[in-house]
Amino acid sequence: MNKRLISVLFIFFLICYLPFTEKLIAQNKTAQQIASDTFPATVLLVMEDTYGQPVSLGSGFFVRDGIIATNLH
Repeated sequence: MNKRLISVLFIFFLICYLPFTEKLIAQNKTAQQIASDTFPATVLLVMEDTYGQPVSLGSGFFVRDGIIATNLH
């Protein structure tokens, strides 16, 4: 497949699928329930310099064993 076809198929998937995900994901949970469900997968990231001194903090969450999703700010 060429890149253009893959892009078109991806956009088609997003247009067709995303309107239904909100109802599947939210399921009328309160903020406390969402926090309770997700807290065990949340991690603190501490970046250290070569001397072991912390230089910045971040957070992330496990998406599967050994894989953490985070943001680059």
